[in-house]
Amino acid sequence: MVVTVKDVPEANQYEARVEGESTVAGVAQYIRTTELIAFVHTEVSPEYEGKE
Repeated sequence: MVVTVKDVPEANQYEARVEGESTVAGVAQYIRTTELIAFVHTEVSPEYEGKE
């Protein structure tokens, strides 16, 4: 399984997508400052939970 992670700054989140699939497999929402990125919420679609 090939996973691509992309920063989507307008949504303040990273999105993970599985190659060949049209839906988002998971997201990591963040708050970004000049000094750090704080991850405030993560979510994985149920069909991808527990997969490697």
